[in-house]
Amino acid sequence: MSTTPPPSPLQFPLRLSCYAITLLALDVWRESRGQSSAWPGVLWCVLNRARHPQWWGNDVISVITHKWQFSSMTAPGDPNTVQWPAASDPQFLAIVDLIAKWEVGTVPDPTNGATYYYSRPLTAPPAAWGDVQETAVINGIHFCRPTC
Repeated sequence: MSTTPPPSPLQFPLRLSCYAITLLALDVWRESRGQSSAWPGVLWCVLNRARHPQWWGNDVISVITHKWQFSSMTAPGDPNTVQWPAASDPQFLAIVDLIAKWEVGTVPDPTNGATYYYSRPLTAPPAAWGDVQETAVINGIHFCRPTC
């Protein structure tokens, strides 16, 4: 792990639409269902990408829906793309509550600015990410950000 200081907290005017909140909650639910300790990390990975627009998108919705970025949302053949929470799913409702807490500034970034993450079966960051540094490991999910 690096001693590079994390970027400053998310400081851009962002009021998420109901659609963006729902999509963000669905992404976190699909990507880390059953791993509640990792939910803030997955949430912040999306937010950090929105904070630093690049090829992956320039806002929460475009970041989540960019093909191949969050496999549970856009990767053809990923079994999670057809998973939908029940209206009363306690994990989904807890994720929606987490997003509400983030909106009022009470969910710090446990990833220290990560814009990528990986977990099993991967054992290292994909080469396509370029040079990255690991910034956190939460419940077996490795969070990374570019080194430059």
